[in-house]
Amino acid sequence: MGTTLSLALGVLSAPATPALADPSAAPREVTVIPQDAPLLRPQESVHFAGKTGFLHSHNQPGDYLWTRYDTGETVVVKELAGLQWTNIKRAGDDSVLILNEVPALPAPGKVTVFNLAEQTWQQWATPTGYLVMGVHGQSMVVARSGTSGTKLQLERLTFDADGNSTTTEITGLPDGAVLSGLAVASGEGALVVPYRTDIPRALLLDVASGSVVDIPEATGGTTSWRVSGDVVAWTNLSGIYRVQSREALLAGTAGAARTVQAQGTLRTAVVGDNLISAKNQSNNTGDWYPTVSLPIAGGDATTLLPQTDYQLGAVVQGPDGSALVVGGTGPADWAVHRYTAEPGKAPTGKVLLAVKDPQHNAGLTYNRGLIRHVQTQVNPTDGTTRFAIFNHLQVPGDSISPAGAMQPANAASCAAGVECLRLVDGHSYGAAYLLSGTSDSIHMYQAANSSTKTMTLPSKGGRVVDVGDNYAIVADAAAGKQYVVNLSVSQIARTGPVTGAALWFDTLWTAGVPGRIQSERLTNPGTAVNMPTGADCQVTELQASARWIYWACGADGPAGVYDRTLNRNLRVPSGPALLGDGFLVQHDAGTASLRLSDFHDGTLHDPVKLADLPVGNPADGRGITWAVDKHGSGIAYVDADNAVHVLDSGVPSTPPGVGTEGGYDWTYPRAAETEYQRFWRRSVILTRPVSSWEMTITRKTSGEVVARSSGGPERLAVNTNWDGRLASGQPAVNGTYLWKLTGTGTEGEAAATIGTGKLSVVCGTFPFRSVSCYGDSNLLAVKSNNEGHWYGDPYGEPAGRLVDNGSTEQWCLSCAGTAGASAIVPFGDFDGDGMPDLLVRDGAGYLRAYLGTGQPSYAKETHKSITIGKGWETYRLLVAPGDLNRDGRDDLLGIDTTGKLWLYTSTGTGLFKARVQIGSSWGIYPKVIGMGDLNGDGNGDLVGVDASGVLWRYNGDGKGYLSSRVQIGTGWNIYNTLIPIGDLDLDNRNDLLARDADGVLWLYPGRGDGFLGKRVQKGTGFNAYKALF
Repeated sequence: MGTTLSLALGVLSAPATPALADPSAAPREVTVIPQDAPLLRPQESVHFAGKTGFLHSHNQPGDYLWTRYDTGETVVVKELAGLQWTNIKRAGDDSVLILNEVPALPAPGKVTVFNLAEQTWQQWATPTGYLVMGVHGQSMVVARSGTSGTKLQLERLTFDADGNSTTTEITGLPDGAVLSGLAVASGEGALVVPYRTDIPRALLLDVASGSVVDIPEATGGTTSWRVSGDVVAWTNLSGIYRVQSREALLAGTAGAARTVQAQGTLRTAVVGDNLISAKNQSNNTGDWYPTVSLPIAGGDATTLLPQTDYQLGAVVQGPDGSALVVGGTGPADWAVHRYTAEPGKAPTGKVLLAVKDPQHNAGLTYNRGLIRHVQTQVNPTDGTTRFAIFNHLQVPGDSISPAGAMQPANAASCAAGVECLRLVDGHSYGAAYLLSGTSDSIHMYQAANSSTKTMTLPSKGGRVVDVGDNYAIVADAAAGKQYVVNLSVSQIARTGPVTGAALWFDTLWTAGVPGRIQSERLTNPGTAVNMPTGADCQVTELQASARWIYWACGADGPAGVYDRTLNRNLRVPSGPALLGDGFLVQHDAGTASLRLSDFHDGTLHDPVKLADLPVGNPADGRGITWAVDKHGSGIAYVDADNAVHVLDSGVPSTPPGVGTEGGYDWTYPRAAETEYQRFWRRSVILTRPVSSWEMTITRKTSGEVVARSSGGPERLAVNTNWDGRLASGQPAVNGTYLWKLTGTGTEGEAAATIGTGKLSVVCGTFPFRSVSCYGDSNLLAVKSNNEGHWYGDPYGEPAGRLVDNGSTEQWCLSCAGTAGASAIVPFGDFDGDGMPDLLVRDGAGYLRAYLGTGQPSYAKETHKSITIGKGWETYRLLVAPGDLNRDGRDDLLGIDTTGKLWLYTSTGTGLFKARVQIGSSWGIYPKVIGMGDLNGDGNGDLVGVDASGVLWRYNGDGKGYLSSRVQIGTGWNIYNTLIPIGDLDLDNRNDLLARDADGVLWLYPGRGDGFLGKRVQKGTGFNAYKALF
């Protein structure tokens, strides 16, 4: 059952009218972010380029529009509504020909000629049995239709104002010519008519004169024709255009056609003495090919527009050697351009019509130095409004993409009938908003080309209240339910009634009974902290920042800010407000302005006007037209031009701290670099951005700094790791270490401690008398029944305790032969695998090394062993003093029955070098103990107790010898056993254990200077053991 901690505080409430004047620093405008360029390019389809204007349509489905070249005046051509653009043909000057029936002008059996400049039309009857080839002015060219192989017959019908016509037969057609299709091009008074004799061919017809001429080189099938001014051009699938003079062809004086290689075969036009073209493109692949100009006479290509619309109508041939092109450098300057050229000159362009859609502000967030601006976009494929999000970093330390991204079509609007998207930023996955459907889905957006996350919710028409690092609060007012969502695991963490609620990382703040609020760590549920508001009303809104909690009782009720450092309330005016770090911004409807109240020092100051901001739609513009960075001093609002103004409040921010943190709490230095166990890792989510940081790792027992890392700006988190090795490459000593992260908020601020914690080095370098990978000191106790019990601290983080791990192995101290154990010596690493080993002499005098695994157990049945040699029964005592010669390996001492002291130095490969005598007369000491380094010089030392109970110390000299003895105690003959225990009390000094006749175990802490401190009892009942090692 959880515990509620109720803070019984004397509630200090500042009056609604502040007592003090101005804040310590004036707010200032930092920058202005202009409206972002649209992501969706509007579609402007040009269907016809006339003499004085052009016919086009905007987006889909769009009206047909007629725009004049000279004035830009645009009118809707309602009469063409419902027509497919492919049914609209050129008819000379500003007129178009519609072969199919026009829905707005039904006239069965007639064609319609529409003069777009004058907005007038004529409808002409088509003779029975004829096909319409084309129209120019008041003349229509028709061809007799029939079965395949019908002789080519052309007639020109000239119509008067009443629709009556006179017919003129067109003569001079090639003998044996057979019509092979409709006219494929129509210029100013000219038609190209396909026919065939033995092969496909084409003829050029001048409508006014009736003159007709074969085009000699147009043979074998042609895919595209261009007729404009005096130019006739054609190509096949190769993309090589052949160009002739219309006048020369009709006069019979044309020579060989000039050729030019186009970029494509479909999107081309002739402009003066140039061919302009863009690569073929049938759909929106996102390539946006350039439009280039190629001189027909030869020469280098010139880029007219770096990007061209993908539609077929992006490059349209006009009359008199002109062309229209839709394109630009990007969405910001997308336009319809008209290109013309003087004889022999390159084309020049003029913008006729800017192609753009309205773009409005639809949302705004400011979180940890990142502004997200939501703007509307018109979808050109269906004309619906969509939302796009653009990221604008205001601080360094993040590589988030600034590119905008379109959001799903079902992004839920912030209010009925309003085009807005209420984002809530601050989650580890990004900013949250809802998608509408049969039920709500919460959708997380980070950046363009980043993955998103979506989770279906039980709500319908809900609202995202707040988000933390891993959680979100969603309220369903209609159902009266509020959900706390854990998006990391896609689960509903809890469900309750709709109430005031807020998140600060993984801490949930909720309204309690009237006049109180409470907080709870969602990652450690069960303990709540309860706080008073000082107002006897039900809190309906909460906002949380590093130090402050904003609360309000309804839109017009009491409101205040709770200072969690000073444990006091400050009353503030009611109304829409956003909490910053040490300040509050409110939208004052009466003055149509944003106003800032500073209380960073615990006192509410007079409000300061920030900017004029009219109340919009919706009236509550928080997160729509204005935003506050609750992690710092930032404020932003959107002006009438859709530009974002970024302000610095001037209020000092709280020092950076830990929002949440996690990672691996240990490092295995001996693991391979590719294994995850090798590295201690820490990810510290920051409460505010930092300009620099430093991570230090120190050994807990000594305070020695073993690792240090640092870095520059970080907006969200500091991520660092350590492989558990020292600068020398040597694995660090096993045990507990402390990490400390410091950082500087902004340039000029003092460095502050962001966070601290612990970590463990596991299976690194083993301290003296530790056989466990966790670095705790260990003691082997053997009973008369041969049970071996290892003592130590089994909980991973050494705490100076001696805890019985239970029976782990069997050692027969009284057995003879190889089954016995006449001497047991906890040793360091004997075979070079980094793990401490156990030396055991059996009853037959053989010495073996039982190889350790980093655990307090050396059971014969499960541990490998190395036979070192025989004849070791000659030694009365075997002692492990640590490293006597400073070669980095533990050594062994033997005292023989004559009192001689022998040194065995280890090779580190499972062998001892030949023994060396380093002393004599050691028979005077019944007890000799290897202490490791007792005096702090890094060398192994010995202590011995003589027959009278005097304790003597022998310092190792680091060269394999011992210095003269020093008396360090008396009365030690009261103990039947002395055991070196290493650093049991975790003060970075080796200690000594002693057992008295009553079985009481005493700790003599080392002082680090070669002497021992006052004894401390560590246990009782140890007379149950026959021997301690």
